[in-house]
Amino acid sequence: VEALARGLRSHLSSHRKELSFALLERSREKNKNVLIAIQKALEGLTLCFPPNLWDWIEEYQSFLKHKNPQVKTECTNWLRNVLT
Repeated sequence: VEALARGLRSHLSSHRKELSFALLERSREKNKNVLIAIQKALEGLTLCFPPNLWDWIEEYQSFLKHKNPQVKTECTNWLRNVLT
C-alpha cells in the first residue's frame, strides 16, 4: 500500500479513506513487523490527502475514541507525524 500510495498519489486519493480506515482498524495487531508495515502504509497514504487538513481530521476522530488503546495510540502517532 505504501508503494502504491507513493506512486499513484492523486489517483489513489479516491480510495484513501477506505484504505486508511482499514489500516487503522488493523493497527491493533500485536506483531511488530505488521505494525511497522501499517505505519509505513499510513505514511504513504498521507501523500494522497487534500491540502485542507481539517476536512480529514474530523473523519479520524472516531479512531481517537476507539475502545482499543493500541488503535488510539497508532492514530494519535500518525496524526502527530502528519501535522509536524
